[in-house]
Amino acid sequence: TAMRNARDEKLETPITSMIDIVFLLIIFFVITSTIQQEAVDHALVLAKSKWTEPASLEGVNKVIINVGSTSGSETIVSIGGIHVGLVKLTQLLTVQRQRHGENVQIVIRAAGDLEFRHVDAVMSAVGDANLSRVRLAASAEE
Repeated sequence: TAMRNARDEKLETPITSMIDIVFLLIIFFVITSTIQQEAVDHALVLAKSKWTEPASLEGVNKVIINVGSTSGSETIVSIGGIHVGLVKLTQLLTVQRQRHGENVQIVIRAAGDLEFRHVDAVMSAVGDANLSRVRLAASAEE
């Protein structure tokens, strides 16, 4: 039998993990480059509160997380108009923490009629990213 030469074999590079990283970077750059007005989902009807002032939506190191109403048991989360799952949310926030430090401010905008367990799941994802500066947005009671 003839010996096969190393040059005759096809070399294949595993790209599945590279594709995950590329998509994560794409989402990260889309989120960080969006205008702040696009980050706010104006369709959400926030909870009303007379005890808190509305959270400021402007700032350099601020991430606005919209938590919408769900049809089932799934938590619907969007950042900058892009729907992300809770695992991707943790990954994106971890990247933000690595880039800007622990001073990243998180504003959670949840629908007023949403069950709190959905907000709690988002807060757990924020905690998993080792971020602690979290505010819940509410509209002023009239």
